[in-house]
Amino acid sequence: MFDLDGTLVDSSHDIAESLNQLLATLQLAPFSVPEVVDFIGNGIPALITKALSARGHPPDPDEMNALLTTFRSFYVDCLTKSTKPYAGVLELASNLTSRGIALGVCTNKEEALACGIVDNLGLRDHFTVVVGSKPDRPRKPSPVPLLETIAMLGGTPENSIMVGDSAVDVNCARNAGVAFVGVTFGYSRTPLASLGAGIAIDHFSEFGAACEFLRGGA
Repeated sequence: MFDLDGTLVDSSHDIAESLNQLLATLQLAPFSVPEVVDFIGNGIPALITKALSARGHPPDPDEMNALLTTFRSFYVDCLTKSTKPYAGVLELASNLTSRGIALGVCTNKEEALACGIVDNLGLRDHFTVVVGSKPDRPRKPSPVPLLETIAMLGGTPENSIMVGDSAVDVNCARNAGVAFVGVTFGYSRTPLASLGAGIAIDHFSEFGAACEFLRGGA
């Protein structure tokens, strides 16, 4: 199971563009891409809340639905304009699926948007299950979405690995009793080791060695 934003794909530029378009409608100043990266990880409502609060305009609960609708309209138009898989993703996915290993995506991005990215980037042949945010599903770090992903792939927590880039992913895997591999090239400003990640990789070419380590082979 892989997180999406900051793990499988770098979507920061498209998210930043959409967020800044939303801010422009409110006559608020834009953020740089690195600044937006700090807001990513807990879903669109949290993204908007953090951004507007940082501009001294915390959203009123009554206006959140309208803000979400506006943001989505901008984001759908540039969903994969700049978003690309990280280096080594396609090679790793092809290798794993050729060995009969089931792959899925577990993300806090709204599920329809996550499916759009996976489909647009040609990843669906490998990542057959995409579990994202829905109104009736808790977000990570709740174990619920991860356990649902595992069940849909026909696995168990004991024979699964979660791959992610943030404290949200680390804690989700821990809460679900699932082994975790962190990626250092994602969006976390905090070193993964200090977040409790037992092992982290700098490139997906290192994933096999990380799995051997988890199996006690190193």
